[in-house]
Amino acid sequence: MQARNQFWVEANSAFLDRAILEWCKLFADRKGRHHWKRVIKNPVQFESDLYKHLHLTKREYSAYLKKVLKYRNKFIAHLDEERVMHIPHIKIARNTAVFLYDHLRKDPIASQSIWDATLSFVDFYSAMYRQGFFEYKNAYVNKRYLK
Repeated sequence: MQARNQFWVEANSAFLDRAILEWCKLFADRKGRHHWKRVIKNPVQFESDLYKHLHLTKREYSAYLKKVLKYRNKFIAHLDEERVMHIPHIKIARNTAVFLYDHLRKDPIASQSIWDATLSFVDFYSAMYRQGFFEYKNAYVNKRYLK
């Protein structure tokens, strides 16, 4: 199925931008209220385990973080004068969120703040993916949004 309607292009772009903004709250804004270091008991161990989970070195992760921040700062939060947009690959961001989410669910204290997170990240993501695919397919079949 290929969307030819501008609505789908804009919706996809908005979802990506929102994902980047939310990810930055958790992983990029170190002084921010929602940064992961505010809820993790052993941040040094968590960070080490995160790099292992991602199969990245600290330097590689920092380089990725800079790319995401540049995209957020230059194209989402402020529309600067740059003419070429470099959208970061979302897989690393997704995998950091997976790691944090599952870590928080396993922590006896932190898990109290996400008591309604009954599914693992993979199961939750799969359920939301299926729902999104169903809605997209439904719109396609009913020709509501697609040409």
